[in-house]
Amino acid sequence: MPFDRQKIYKEADLLARLFKISLVSIVLYLIFRLIFTFMFFKAATVFEVIYANYIGFKFDLRLSALQLVPVFFLYIFTRGKIKILNLITAIIMSISQILFVIFYCIDLGNYEYITQRISSAFFLDDLVEYETSLEMAKDTYPLVPVIIVLFVLIYLLSRFYYKNISSLKKINAHVKEIFVCGLIILIASWGRIGIRTLTTTDAYFSHNRYLSQLALNPVINIFSSRKEEMDILKEYKLDQAKTRLKDFFIEDSTDDLTRIIGKDGKKYNVIIVLLESLAANKTGLFNNKLDPTPYFDKLANESLLFTNFFTPAYKTNRGIWTLLTGLPDVRSSVPRSRDLDNLKQLTYFDHFVGFDKSYFIGGHANWGNLDSFYKISIPDMKLQQLGDFKLDPVDAWGIADYDLFNLIISDLESKDGPFISVIQTSGFHRPYTIPDHVGYKVVDNISDDEIRDYGFNSLKEYNSLRLQDYSFGHFIKEFKKSKHYENTIIIAVGDHGLNSVKSINVPKGFHQHRLALHHTPLVIHFPAKGITGVNSEVIGNQMDIFPTAAKLAGVEMRTKALGRDLLSDRAAEQNFGFIFSWDFRPSLVGLIDREHYLEILDDRPGLFDYRGEFPLRNIANQHESKTKSMTELAKAIYKYSLLSSKGEL
Repeated sequence: MPFDRQKIYKEADLLARLFKISLVSIVLYLIFRLIFTFMFFKAATVFEVIYANYIGFKFDLRLSALQLVPVFFLYIFTRGKIKILNLITAIIMSISQILFVIFYCIDLGNYEYITQRISSAFFLDDLVEYETSLEMAKDTYPLVPVIIVLFVLIYLLSRFYYKNISSLKKINAHVKEIFVCGLIILIASWGRIGIRTLTTTDAYFSHNRYLSQLALNPVINIFSSRKEEMDILKEYKLDQAKTRLKDFFIEDSTDDLTRIIGKDGKKYNVIIVLLESLAANKTGLFNNKLDPTPYFDKLANESLLFTNFFTPAYKTNRGIWTLLTGLPDVRSSVPRSRDLDNLKQLTYFDHFVGFDKSYFIGGHANWGNLDSFYKISIPDMKLQQLGDFKLDPVDAWGIADYDLFNLIISDLESKDGPFISVIQTSGFHRPYTIPDHVGYKVVDNISDDEIRDYGFNSLKEYNSLRLQDYSFGHFIKEFKKSKHYENTIIIAVGDHGLNSVKSINVPKGFHQHRLALHHTPLVIHFPAKGITGVNSEVIGNQMDIFPTAAKLAGVEMRTKALGRDLLSDRAAEQNFGFIFSWDFRPSLVGLIDREHYLEILDDRPGLFDYRGEFPLRNIANQHESKTKSMTELAKAIYKYSLLSSKGEL
């Protein structure tokens, strides 16, 4: 039988046409993959980068194949002969393609900001606050030109897809060719040849954060990361956790882990200032030569500074939950503050009996549903937020921090008895607004290289942090004139840190392990006692702030929560910070001390010298005893926090 080359080509017409249609998405995803690879490159071998991209490219092919499914079935049932269906399919494909490109662009910006790829949490926890999100987008980006460009692209893509879909009517494919095309689409969608499908867990093949993030596809990650709440350490029992936690606590505890921290005495006022995204590496206290926080640094030099302080999570709502309840929010889907069936919680505020309680924020307190949590769990706390002030917002995040502090000074001055107040700033967010009326002078004589070397993405970000610091300095200056100053404990700390591509003033392990997202300085200013100095021995956690404040303020606290007194003589014993990253699949549990960082990913512990020359080298086998001990404690904190429920603690 003679070889019929023309027949072979003809039988491949359907496959070739489908490939041409999918080529747009394949090329686009490849371009974005290369941009991500080189834009965020961190320490890794060439082989590791190639392998991560190999995994990632399979996710990209899956997405392209899934986009092709409607065209494939359209050909099977209509052979491309019904024009209206061709047009509808072309429009749907073009809109979805543009939407996916938007997701990719958001993903790059999100990763640049917090070194985290977008996932379902981005929509469930961030975009659900659509008013603030839309305002921020409007303030940050030229939305009208962007929308016009998007419509133009949709039109051009629709024409391309319509032309190619309509050309299917000229192809008379045999059953064999249709079967081959369907099989190729199925294999690409499955992600591999075999029984087990490709999952996002395959992307987390390494403890190197860059590699695992590189291997993901943001669109696939959005849908695959949406899951019901799960216990990532099912085999670890609560009784085991309680036994281990008894050794962790520095105070004596009962069988149900009830402890007494502090004792009744002379009452002092407490002010806790949560400074937005105050990453330790972006402060002068950690040798940042750009002098971004002169006023915070000045207060630290007059106070007691904890240099090893960490927040378990790097989201504000998760951090505030931890601050107020003493329990890290270790939910791997939506945060605890969004669990509408379980908002009633015991909080540290409950122990401050007889204190006037207040909470101030210049923006809306509804982010993460926190306002509902406050009203249900702390009904005697006065919440003041945007709408309660006779001032217009400067951007999506509310009134200027400077104005907020002025209002707070007046409010606190009117109080008589002991009070406890939490102040949450919000101005240090994109679009990094600098209001004219506050008197801040913009710094513009720093080079782009210096900005990036010291942990900032832009000069605007740098000036926004300096503005927050300037506003905080104004508050401290004015409050020192208050009748309450001598009898007030001021605790200043970041609500979480903020990662950056690099920061030459701290060990590189802080960025390679994303610890800069969790690392923030803690300052305790107590003029009545005159406590000063630098404490680099004790590892502090967000849940420790209120117990430490209670001890100083003359408040006895009976608690089952996890917070400890950082000023205890035994505070350096069992000295660890807890880390939780819910954006990994499965979620990552970590523990940090002064020398090593332990992380448990998919029940695989890794131990790293995060301050050393090779912070990504897993040294667990060289320190088996320590790895085992830290793993047990990390699991205990996770399990105890996860299983806590209404009224239990």
